[in-house]
Amino acid sequence: MLPLHVNDRGPFSFVLDTAAGLSMVSSFLAGELQLKSTEDTRVLVQGSLGLQINNRVNIERLAVDELASGPHLLGVLDASQLAGADGLLGADCLQQHCVDLQLRSGQLALFPSDTTTARHLATTGGSRVSVERHFDTLLALQASMGRTPLRAILDTGAQRSIGNLALQRALDLRPTGAADSAAIVTGVDGSNARAEVLASPSLRLGKVSLPPAPILYADLPVFERWGYAQRPALLLGMDLLGSLGRVFVDYQRTRVLVWA
Repeated sequence: MLPLHVNDRGPFSFVLDTAAGLSMVSSFLAGELQLKSTEDTRVLVQGSLGLQINNRVNIERLAVDELASGPHLLGVLDASQLAGADGLLGADCLQQHCVDLQLRSGQLALFPSDTTTARHLATTGGSRVSVERHFDTLLALQASMGRTPLRAILDTGAQRSIGNLALQRALDLRPTGAADSAAIVTGVDGSNARAEVLASPSLRLGKVSLPPAPILYADLPVFERWGYAQRPALLLGMDLLGSLGRVFVDYQRTRVLVWA
C-alpha cells in the first residue's frame, strides 16, 4: 500500500497498479473529500476483465514520497471493489516518474525521472529489459519462456500472473482435468473468467531467469483490446515479480531494469 495524499489531505492507502491506465478513488473517499465530478464521465478502463466507469472526479494534487502531480481525473469505484484500499494509483499518474520496487525488503519508492537517484539506478548493474509502450501508459516487456518469445505486461496490481491462450498453445500446455487445475479470475468489478492453472517453464526477463511456476491461463478480454489475442502474452503479476530482487521502472525514459 502507498500512503498517498489527495489534495493535501491524508495519507490514504492506495494500491500501485502499473497495468491500470486510469487511477481510482473509492466512492467513500470521494464523498469525504467532496471531490467534484466531471460532466463527461463515462470511460472504459483497460483492466484485466474490462471495467466501465460511470463517474470521474477532479483531483488537484496527488503526493507520495517524491511524487507530486496534478491535476488529474480519477475514476470512482465502490469501496467494496478496492478490497479495503482508499484508491488505486495507475500508470496515468506516473508518466514523469520512476518506480523502485525492492521486492525482498518490501520497500517501494516513487520519485521524478530527472533526479540523481534515477540516473544512479540506471547504472547499478540491473539487467535492462526491452520495452514496448502501448496507449501511452502500458509497458509490455520483451520476455521468453523456453524458446517462446512473449510480451509480459507489468502488472503490480495483480496477485497472480495470467497468460493468454496464444501463450498456452505456443508452450503446448494442456489441462490435466484435475479439480485443482481450474480457477476463477475475478475482476475489480466482480466479473469472472475461467482459468486453467498449468505448470509453466522459466520466464526470462533480460539476463534474469525466474524459476518455473504454476501460471493461470485464460481468455481475458483485455488481451484482445491490447492487441495480444493472437500473440503470446502474459500479465506479469506479483507472484512472479516476487521472485525478483528488484524492479526499476522509469516511465519518462521507457526504461525497465530487473535484478535477480
